[in-house]
Amino acid sequence: MKIAIDLRPLQVGHQDRGIGSYILNILKEIPTENIEYIILRYSKSDPVKDYSINFGKEYKDVVVVHNKFGRSPKELILYIKDLMFPVHNKLRMYRPNIYIQFDYLFGAPRLLNCKTYVVAYDLIPFKLKNLYLPSWKKFIYFRQLRIRSRLRQSVRAFFYEHKYRKALKFLRRANGVISISNSTTKDLIEIAKVKSKNINTIYLAASFRESEKDLFLRDIIKNLVDDIDGNFITFIGGTDKRRQVTELISA
Repeated sequence: MKIAIDLRPLQVGHQDRGIGSYILNILKEIPTENIEYIILRYSKSDPVKDYSINFGKEYKDVVVVHNKFGRSPKELILYIKDLMFPVHNKLRMYRPNIYIQFDYLFGAPRLLNCKTYVVAYDLIPFKLKNLYLPSWKKFIYFRQLRIRSRLRQSVRAFFYEHKYRKALKFLRRANGVISISNSTTKDLIEIAKVKSKNINTIYLAASFRESEKDLFLRDIIKNLVDDIDGNFITFIGGTDKRRQVTELISA
């Protein structure tokens, strides 16, 4: 059996967040016998080596260029090209039987005789569109910015919206979707219109890392907590607006 796994989510910031922990914990437990793995990654780094992931025998490596949304016309054109016309020719050549995607925004190519499985953590951008997916028209009339900046932000918003629309279509056509909670499962059915029979709800579990870096950070946190005199609140998570950290501090 040939299994293709997209490791690009470990190269765009997820590696330092919950999604990264989820991916690395899953990859620690994958079977290695009688399976040939095909890895998809960006050229800027190698997650397999960076995180000592064991795929058993030698695996196939498919490397793609990462074109970010930039300021120059060339960077913008390359970003749009990759978004509209992703290339997976080398991946097709290996003919995987299963494609595993840990971030639905990356989607997956349509491969002959290949089943696609994707993990869905939440659909927050679709539930909070004003915060995460503002209309491109909003920036056109944003007088505080220069015309060039307004155009750039409008183009960015337009193609972000296109990217998320493609993501919804990908969720609907996937052979199986792994949801991490009942809430996410409900959103997949109501918002993404995914068929309930294609969804498996598998809850997250605690993990305890024992690397030298993790133990070092754990000691620092313990010392900081021990020095606190009196009651305190611990908040673990991102600081983006929807988490309302300022409201927590105020309360």
